Amino acid sequence: MSKPNIILIMTDQQRFDTIGAWGYDHMITPAMDRLAAEGLSFRNAYCPGATCVASRAATFTGMYPHNTGTYSFDAWGSHRNWVQDLNEGGYHCVNVGKMHFAPRDVAGGFHERVIVENPTSKTLDNGGADDENGYYLTVSGETIGDRYTVKKTIGRGSYGSVVAAYDTQTSTNVAIKIVKNHPFFTNLADAEVRILRMIGRAETDDGSSLCVKFLDTFTHKNHRMIVFERLSYNLWDLLRSTDSKGVSLNIIRKFARHILHGLQLFHKVKVLHCDLKPEDIMLCAPS
Repeated sequence: MSKPNIILIMTDQQRFDTIGAWGYDHMITPAMDRLAAEGLSFRNAYCPGATCVASRAATFTGMYPHNTGTYSFDAWGSHRNWVQDLNEGGYHCVNVGKMHFAPRDVAGGFHERVIVENPTSKTLDNGGADDENGYYLTVSGETIGDRYTVKKTIGRGSYGSVVAAYDTQTSTNVAIKIVKNHPFFTNLADAEVRILRMIGRAETDDGSSLCVKFLDTFTHKNHRMIVFERLSYNLWDLLRSTDSKGVSLNIIRKFARHILHGLQLFHKVKVLHCDLKPEDIMLCAPS
């Protein structure tokens, strides 16, 4: 008896209210509507991780994020997954799309991989300032924007990296988001700056809305730079520091109040935050 073909289609971070068949007629999703009508549709589901990579790692390995150590753009390809089981069972396994393995081109049990992830800058010559994926190669101690002295890299994501820096004009510590050198990401950064300026104009002088302060933007070596006030670590970092045991109810209440204050300002300027996750909730040191 021949083995049945298996096709798994996964959309990335798709909300439940973006499927027309579930009563959201503002969405035009004929293919998904047919799948819902002719197949089995789960109306309740559990998401093991708040980011796409954490959830994808959990789905493929059968392990929780605190077991894989995958909470964001972390390596998870070293853990055994069910694709390897299919591979050893005689299936020819092919992946088309993105998995966010680290490194990105590992097999992960697949015989073939057609990697379709965020665009890179491999075809853009930037005088050695970038790596092959368009990330700016920062140098500790260098000055960018004629005033910011780079200290160290403190974060990295799909859009670019974030460095801690010192503003020599105001004698303050800042965080600079360095967007990848690619037109796709530059256009996204332009839109982000427009939204940040809208929020800044609506912000009260005392900063009571609790939205991060946008300070400056400029271009350095073909990279759009966005300067923010320097805050502490984020909510993911806090949760990881507790071995995923969580925090007290009093702290959760405080976080909830602050987040709602921020969203209230977003509502005021008619901005919808579609991807609010723990990495976006920054903590502020008492000092």
